[in-house]
Amino acid sequence: MQIFIGRILSEPKYYPGTEEKKSFAMFSLAINTRKQEDGTYKSDFINCKASGFIADKIANTWSKE
Repeated sequence: MQIFIGRILSEPKYYPGTEEKKSFAMFSLAINTRKQEDGTYKSDFINCKASGFIADKIANTWSKE
């Protein structure tokens, strides 16, 4: 597991679970990785997926706004 700190790019896509399957959420983060010579930062874009309890929390609390 890795921990990233960044900006969310769009609303998380949430797929609720059933009794047989866990729920999951998919989202993308923009992460500043390194400062360039001109003073701007290079960004990496990372697609993420969470499942179970964490996906439920993301769906209820995260938003683009």
